[in-house]
Amino acid sequence: MIFTNYTWAGPSTGPLIREGGNIRMPEVSNLFVVLMGVGTVFFGLICIILLCMAMSAVCRSMEKAPVAAPAAPAAPAAPAAGVEAIPNRQAMIAAIAAAIAEEEGTDLAGIRILSVKKL
Repeated sequence: MIFTNYTWAGPSTGPLIREGGNIRMPEVSNLFVVLMGVGTVFFGLICIILLCMAMSAVCRSMEKAPVAAPAAPAAPAAPAAGVEAIPNRQAMIAAIAAAIAEEEGTDLAGIRILSVKKL
């Protein structure tokens, strides 16, 4: 929709240019438009960086607060010589071997598990 009969220009005409009976906006250079766009993008990026730094500081300060909690007593060390009883040990080893074979893309017969340690 084109307004050809524009009569109100507000309290002051500001940057509007009057030519005869017509009112038009002044031409803006291409360089100005490019610089405004690039400036807006970099301003936004700087704001994002500052927000990330602020959130990082907040997270670090929240992480340090619960350090004062008492430490849990250390669990007794498992005997090195004895092997703990793991129920269905052979089924667990078979499942581990099948998972490794699937991940590597090899045959299950090519997988040999020498030892299993509980962490």
